[in-house]
Amino acid sequence: MQVQAITKNVRMSAQKMREVVRQIQGLSALRAQAVLAVVPRKSARWVAKTLKSAIANAENNNGAKVENLRVLSAVAGTASTLKRMTIGLRVGVNRDWRSKWYAGKKEFGKLLSEDRSIRDILKKKLESASVPRILIERAATRCRVTILTARPGVVIGRKGAEIDKLKEELSKMTGKEIYVDILEIKTPELDAQLVAENIALQLERRVSFRRAMKKAIQTTMDFGAEGIKVRCAGRRTSTTALPRPAPFTASWGSSVGFAKAKPSRKPDRPRRPSTRANHQRNPADPHFTMPLMPARVKYRKMHRGSRAGMASRGNTVAFGEYGLQSL
Repeated sequence: MQVQAITKNVRMSAQKMREVVRQIQGLSALRAQAVLAVVPRKSARWVAKTLKSAIANAENNNGAKVENLRVLSAVAGTASTLKRMTIGLRVGVNRDWRSKWYAGKKEFGKLLSEDRSIRDILKKKLESASVPRILIERAATRCRVTILTARPGVVIGRKGAEIDKLKEELSKMTGKEIYVDILEIKTPELDAQLVAENIALQLERRVSFRRAMKKAIQTTMDFGAEGIKVRCAGRRTSTTALPRPAPFTASWGSSVGFAKAKPSRKPDRPRRPSTRANHQRNPADPHFTMPLMPARVKYRKMHRGSRAGMASRGNTVAFGEYGLQSL
């Protein structure tokens, strides 16, 4: 006899649910309820609710006793998601295409990959020129690249030397005639992509993430923005919105930017030389030296008594075994 219960459309990621679901696999129903009662996670409440529903189905529909029930399997899958603040939803309403050309099925993939390569090359070469968007238009054997930048002088170079280099490199890569146009962004403080890249640049320079976010918000609001929302994720996660978050409608003239910071890492510590050769030598040798005990083993042995009963990694409950021992 197998009885199941399903909970749908839970506003929580499947990854968080799986962390709790793994803890009750193969346990008895009463034991699983006891484990979920002491797990300090919001997702545990949803799992406990689903388990309670499955137990009620077994008791009412099949006349089973809760003492004889066991969790055979528990699965947490991904549900339907809502797409918000994407470019595709706004194309044709208040946004235009970034690439304008038509091609058949045989050439479509090649041209799409070529557009991506062009954008990657220009982004890498014009990293310090504040380039939020690159527009591409194609017609037969000609290709027109429009670069939107907040610092056109950096892109143009002295007497247009930089543009000539870009044209030559792109022509060599694509084998087509390349035209390069430059459009200046008058207020870069109101461009979402440039704001995101500015915050990422400050994070790479080891600036406090809260300070970088607050400074970007204050600057954007001073230039007349109606609202801004900034989210910094990773080792430090924080979200700030001021004072009017943009509604999720296609007609709203809002923009979204994303940038990834790559801070430099600290150099690795020099490793201790290996003492494996000493284990193979004869201890009677006068030059034999006993290898030192690794620090992690020494710490574990010193605190073996005080560390007893602490939670361990793996499939066991990682929220403190003391909760289960006291039941």
